[in-house]
Amino acid sequence: GILHSLLQQLSAEKHRCLIFCQMTKMMDIIEEYLSWMQYSYFRMDGSTQINDRRDMVDEFQKNSKVFIFLLSTRAGGL
Repeated sequence: GILHSLLQQLSAEKHRCLIFCQMTKMMDIIEEYLSWMQYSYFRMDGSTQINDRRDMVDEFQKNSKVFIFLLSTRAGGL
């Protein structure tokens, strides 16, 4: 409920968000919610290819229409 309220407020104010998760199962749940709310987002976890990671980061920095970047805290460890 708190995440729902917070994201609605941040979206209305045209902010952008980084959401960090420790577990990919939690990312799956949040991703379901983001899709249901029709928020634009990227997801980066341990299975994301290195080229895709770079492209997503570049796109997130350039494209203000992408509201959320969903990240695993372990995505950097290869």
